[in-house]
Amino acid sequence: MHPSSQRAVAANAIFRRSFWPSAVRQTCGRITSYSLAEGGNVVNEVAYAYDPWGNVESSWQEHAGTATKEQTAQSPQVDYTYEDAAVCTAAQYVRLKDSDSATGVEGWF
Repeated sequence: MHPSSQRAVAANAIFRRSFWPSAVRQTCGRITSYSLAEGGNVVNEVAYAYDPWGNVESSWQEHAGTATKEQTAQSPQVDYTYEDAAVCTAAQYVRLKDSDSATGVEGWF
């Protein structure tokens, strides 16, 4: 068996279905993976917060259960910053500038 096929089999044994509810502007608040095709336990979840442009402003991911945004028990978080190339306060475009995680890992685009 090819190594990539082995990974696919291993991943399929862990999670059976994902769910992401539709929302305004084709965005979703959460993507949840479950252990069974129907019912089952949450095995992974990513939660999102959006800015007024509809860009992801923050995301939280939990690798062993439900993602939590609350400050008291917050899941690992990544924050995103955007540039808008404003000319006379009118944005020409919006593009991702950088991302920052709670662990101090930063990415620039």
